[in-house]
Amino acid sequence: MFNKQDISKIQNIVNSATKQLNSNPKDFFEIVKIYLDEMSFEEFQLTLDEMKFVTNDNYSEMLGLIKKEKVFDNLKYLEK
Repeated sequence: MFNKQDISKIQNIVNSATKQLNSNPKDFFEIVKIYLDEMSFEEFQLTLDEMKFVTNDNYSEMLGLIKKEKVFDNLKYLEK
């Protein structure tokens, strides 16, 4: 099981990677492309455009979309 220190380290890594991705997607792609099964940069960008990362900044928006699309019948456990 992860402790708070482990989770904090993971969050820092994710935040750093997200900043690098946002600042220069092409350079980020060049670093990670060996893990992407011959995906082109254009495909990579399309995939990123289709994804939304759940963060504190867009939590309410994501919850609203989940409710709208009725992804789950009972969302009480997701509400703050």
